[in-house]
Amino acid sequence: MAEVPLDTLYGAMYVPDWPNDLIVRSLQQLGEWCAAEGLLAGALLEPNETLWDAGAFLGTFSLGVAKRNLPERILAIEANPAVATILEKNLALLPCPAQTISCGLAAHSGWLVSLGEKTQNCGATSYRYEKQPSGSGSPVPCQTLSALRDKHGAYEMLKLDLEGMELEALLGDTEFLRKKHPLIWAECNESENSLKLLGGLKWLNYEVMYVAFPAFRKINFKGSSDLIYPMAYESALVAGPPNRLERLIEYSSALLPEEDVLCRSIETAYDLRKAMFDTPRWSRPEWIGLSRAELIARLGRSEHKMALQTFLNITANE
Repeated sequence: MAEVPLDTLYGAMYVPDWPNDLIVRSLQQLGEWCAAEGLLAGALLEPNETLWDAGAFLGTFSLGVAKRNLPERILAIEANPAVATILEKNLALLPCPAQTISCGLAAHSGWLVSLGEKTQNCGATSYRYEKQPSGSGSPVPCQTLSALRDKHGAYEMLKLDLEGMELEALLGDTEFLRKKHPLIWAECNESENSLKLLGGLKWLNYEVMYVAFPAFRKINFKGSSDLIYPMAYESALVAGPPNRLERLIEYSSALLPEEDVLCRSIETAYDLRKAMFDTPRWSRPEWIGLSRAELIARLGRSEHKMALQTFLNITANE
């Protein structure tokens, strides 16, 4: 696979020659991918803590966290063997020890089979678990967090971006999670899997916060005004001690000037459903730059099923 060098927020990193991939496009055009996430997650890290980056893909999360606070060491876990070499090269940019592990995570050791690669976002490839490989697809080995911890030592912060398998991964180390309560930063998509993940975190006696942030910063590394999508948010469920979680609220405006970050304490499934419902995922280009009053006016018109094209348009109503 061809490797393309790029000048980015994180240094001279490599990307695969995948011109249609969203993350590659963002790194080429903006010089960063979801930099807001790395800055916010980095604010939670304490000195001398170990970060495990599960679902590391090209390494932008680890590199982004290190821009804010440097971990003592990083263990990057990635199931997609196609990016293993590039991930290792990119993590060599870190000024701390980093190791890559090419495997998936699940509640039990076994195998993961891809459910189909998304060519427009290869980092969002999803998998299904199999105890024994069935012969379909190209299965990759998976391990438990517990087994990896026995081999590589403990983690103080665990990032999970596993396309719906986050709870499955946590079930592979429940005793440690209940006893030590390391910080967890887990992807939160608009899916029932996120509601199940919340239930699992509460079962593990965690305090949970929902945080949503722009995928593309207005103030980006390359100063580009073309943000690919004008309003596209990513979100995470963050679990840990309340005093650590409160840092997200405390630091978000300073870390992300000119951006709106949504932080909410989550107790129930309803709280999470409401937070996700209130999170912008896309926008019409003409909405960008409207004032609060103008946006509320549009919402009111929408509630009454009114459209500008027909509003007081005599010709349209004849």
